[in-house]
Amino acid sequence: MDEAPVLIGAMAVASVVAFVINFAISKGAGKPSEAILKGVAFVISVVASYLVLAPELPPFEGDPVSYVVTLLAFATLVFKGAQTFYDKVLKNILSKIKLAYA
Repeated sequence: MDEAPVLIGAMAVASVVAFVINFAISKGAGKPSEAILKGVAFVISVVASYLVLAPELPPFEGDPVSYVVTLLAFATLVFKGAQTFYDKVLKNILSKIKLAYA
């Protein structure tokens, strides 16, 4: 899958998250910590990376060690790809929150 539509989708999801956070803050909820916002950006980035890379997981064929090694290789690929999305998504979320973080 092409990266541009997925990036647009990730930014849309980040904007919705920022809207929900702003709405909750306006209704009296406390401001979420920066660690929570980074976690949300991380999850969005990993999902976006998985959609772009779309690795096809191999079927389990009896050897658990080789299967786990293959899964770890795919996970490494997806998390490495998530780096390209993470900064953009986090910046989008932080820029849209009314009570901006320093």
